[in-house]
Amino acid sequence: MEPWDDEGFGLGFRASIPVMQNGPVTTINNNMAVSFGIDWAHSGDACYAYNWRPANIRIDGDCDCDNFSLPVAVQWNFFFNKTVSAFAELGLAIVYETWDWPTGDNDDIDVDPVFLIGPRFILGDKVAIPIRIGWPYLSVGVSFLV
Repeated sequence: MEPWDDEGFGLGFRASIPVMQNGPVTTINNNMAVSFGIDWAHSGDACYAYNWRPANIRIDGDCDCDNFSLPVAVQWNFFFNKTVSAFAELGLAIVYETWDWPTGDNDDIDVDPVFLIGPRFILGDKVAIPIRIGWPYLSVGVSFLV
């Protein structure tokens, strides 16, 4: 049983820098950007582990996991009107996870794929609500437009 296969709560920061205006499809309102940031998520749940020595003994306890991710992705934005847009992100993330088991603490570093899509609801000139759905998570955030 892996404690990090659970719902979690976290915070994150993303920045997107446009690198191609009105493209790659010039007949629609779209752009390409490089998106990067840092995400943190925490989850915890009851779990168990087996102590194989001296005997096969089940140890019940609580498990907590912290996940730190540094994603870098290409973001393709589609602007439908002044208040609604959508995006797709494809990239990679360096992921550091640390978790505790009843038998001890562990950590791991991986490079994981990032594939996210979602709508963005623009509120006024400076604030938007993006919803990211995909791999490796689902998130709802607040964006500050500059």
